[in-house]
Amino acid sequence: MMPLKRFSALVLAALMLPGTGCNQDIKSRAERGNAKAQYQLGYRYHTGEMVTKDQAEAVKWFRKAAEQGDREAQYSLGLALLNGEGVPVSKTEAAKWFRSAADRGDSAAQYALGTIYLGGMEGPPNPTEALKWIRTAAERGESDAQVFLGQSYASGTLVPADATEAFKWFKKAAASGDAGGQYQLGLCYRDGRGVEADPKQAVKWLRMAAEDDEAAAQYDLGFCYYEGIGVASNKATAVTWFRKAAEEGEARAQFQLGAMYDNGDGLPKNFEEALKWYRKAADNDDEDALVLLGRMYQRGEGVPVDLVESYKYFTLAVDAGKKAAGLAQAGVAQKLTPEQLAEARRRVEVARKQRALKSSG
Repeated sequence: MMPLKRFSALVLAALMLPGTGCNQDIKSRAERGNAKAQYQLGYRYHTGEMVTKDQAEAVKWFRKAAEQGDREAQYSLGLALLNGEGVPVSKTEAAKWFRSAADRGDSAAQYALGTIYLGGMEGPPNPTEALKWIRTAAERGESDAQVFLGQSYASGTLVPADATEAFKWFKKAAASGDAGGQYQLGLCYRDGRGVEADPKQAVKWLRMAAEDDEAAAQYDLGFCYYEGIGVASNKATAVTWFRKAAEEGEARAQFQLGAMYDNGDGLPKNFEEALKWYRKAADNDDEDALVLLGRMYQRGEGVPVDLVESYKYFTLAVDAGKKAAGLAQAGVAQKLTPEQLAEARRRVEVARKQRALKSSG
């Protein structure tokens, strides 16, 4: 869901200034047709600021202001239509309002319009039109668009792969304080992509993103401390950052914590904690965690021996492309009774359906 991410400085200033009447008569001014007041009132209903949150009421006021040409209201109405907040989802109508705001120079609307063209409205995707609007937004300083454009150059998606161009756009986003841009810039410095490798610069930018709660950056900063990349190796500090990332759902960090508990590496050996973090990582589609869960249930590490569960996890690991887990799966299967094997296969099917449902959701 694309968030309503900004409230203009002018609007905030108006709300704060004495004598504007915003606290007393904003609704009155909105009802008299003042477009900015209509937008302000819609935003209040959207956020629940000083009124009871009501998305349908927010849409009503956004629409009134949008129809008068207020570009922030047009952008906000487009988001409501895109996300189905207070109104049925309509990508076509959302694109209409994004385009109106985009034509008035709204960079967030330009980026949003680009993403709609990329995903397709009521027809096939239009990468050419998508790239046009995303680039326009990036050139106007929209940091989300800058990160997207950088990732496109890094991966060769929509544009020819160009590490130097990727670095340029990540640097622009990072300079504006965008945590995603800071994270990507840190990776560029770490790996020498588009710039000469500089581990200390990598740590600097990863830290900035990590301190802004970017979970992926927290993991990679933890890895720098774990391996001593750009900083002195410090596994206690690594654990701190791994834990922050893991608690935010970063699968790599969850697996790393599990492995550290499993092996007594920087943490006291604790199979129960290892099992807990491997489970979380597996729930987030970490294939290696599936293998190790199969092993732990097979050996009774942190949990009583349960060959039925062991078979399930080894099978899911094979499904995920871990072919070597097939040998372990076959070995466990030989030790199961026919009844146990049937139960194991039943659990596998349940797990497959759950994972498919999660992926589609």
